[in-house]
Amino acid sequence: MKFRIQTISPALAGVALLASAASAQCDTSQLEELAFVNGSWNAYAWDGSFAGQRYFVLDGDGCGAVELAVQGEMFSPHRNLGLNSQDGLWIERATMDDASVEMSGPLGADGVLAMEGLLTEADGREMPVRARWAARDDGTMIHKQEIRYGSGQPWSILRAYTYVRPEEDPNGPEPAMNATGPELGEDAFGS
Repeated sequence: MKFRIQTISPALAGVALLASAASAQCDTSQLEELAFVNGSWNAYAWDGSFAGQRYFVLDGDGCGAVELAVQGEMFSPHRNLGLNSQDGLWIERATMDDASVEMSGPLGADGVLAMEGLLTEADGREMPVRARWAARDDGTMIHKQEIRYGSGQPWSILRAYTYVRPEEDPNGPEPAMNATGPELGEDAFGS
């Protein structure tokens, strides 16, 4: 699959968060692995509730993708995916109000980007997390992030989304905040 690398406008230059993890030169053949995330999406939480609009920008300089949350005319960084040129693994980084997440892992032959890592809370406590990203045959994309709250505990859903292209969304390109869409379901990606 070929893609066109997007350029980040000067107004968005501050969100090019991937540069710190990127190599001086990006292997665009590896960046093509992430092409399925590129562009505009409507995000639905795992229970089907509308979770807002997102935009992924593929960045050849940073060798990855920045996910931006759309808020009116504004874009704010939501998460970033980058390629660690040293080991060839993809990295996901996200910062929340009270915690940060960093994970890494490979894109498998099945097309699933599977990562594992840690969620670090503001007080320094760490908990294992894992995530899965995948394109679906119907043109949607899914993302599931799970957390383990203690040794020997089962994995619990931390956040999970189904991403739908605005032009393909039955709720229209700009759904109402109370719109409901596809449910991801607890069985996404299996166990």
